[in-house]
Amino acid sequence: MIEYKPLKNRKGFTLVEMMFAVVILGLVVTAILSTFTGTQKVVNTQENVVDTQQNLKVAMNFLTRDIQMAGFLIPATSTAVATTPNNLSAGQILSLRTATISQDVARLTTSTTVSNASSTYFLFNLATADMVNLFSPGDTVRLIRSPDHEQRIDALFEVGTAPTATTLNIKGFTADTIFTQADLLVKTEGGQPNQIDYDLNNNQLRRSIGGNIQVIANNISNVDLEYTTDAGKVIAIRVTVTGTAFDFKQKTNKNRQLVKLISLKND
Repeated sequence: MIEYKPLKNRKGFTLVEMMFAVVILGLVVTAILSTFTGTQKVVNTQENVVDTQQNLKVAMNFLTRDIQMAGFLIPATSTAVATTPNNLSAGQILSLRTATISQDVARLTTSTTVSNASSTYFLFNLATADMVNLFSPGDTVRLIRSPDHEQRIDALFEVGTAPTATTLNIKGFTADTIFTQADLLVKTEGGQPNQIDYDLNNNQLRRSIGGNIQVIANNISNVDLEYTTDAGKVIAIRVTVTGTAFDFKQKTNKNRQLVKLISLKND
């Protein structure tokens, strides 16, 4: 029979050893949490910077398209750049004028006589089938005299149904007139000419057409504008868009900028 002999001098951890272990563990956990928190702040800052840069690109794309289209087919008596603020702070507005925002334009190939009959459709011949396809039933259009860009009738008209390969039906005429070959049919979103307004409101870049406001980009702190002129007319605008991203680690804002010289193509 095996005799059981208890172990001698068996000891546990002392209080001091346990306290020391707890302190070491606390230091390790603190270091891990500090590293995690720092990494998270860096990640959040990078995400904010990426969002800001994306907003800058969107803002510049809209401004580029509209500035390039300023002056497109507007009457000679109209100004392509209606206002010329140095920046968009303090409620200042950049106003641009264009005949069409969509850039959908077609050329008439034959003369068409219309009369004062607003509900009657009149047939217009366009140069190509591709031009017909630019328009849909219900679209609002203008008819512009070439080459002075004035409207023969200062009104807006409506495209009807049943287009053919090279014709459109249009109604809304309130005067007798003749539209001639080479006159232009232009899709429009408002009056003559369309005016596009840009402003900043609570770090939001806004684009307004006929009272309809569209927020283009967020976190935009400023838009600076410098104008190049020729014989008193604006021919190019240097646009500097500044965006703000919050740095979570430094607890401050970081600015990012996008700069572009944009030439007017139609004035």
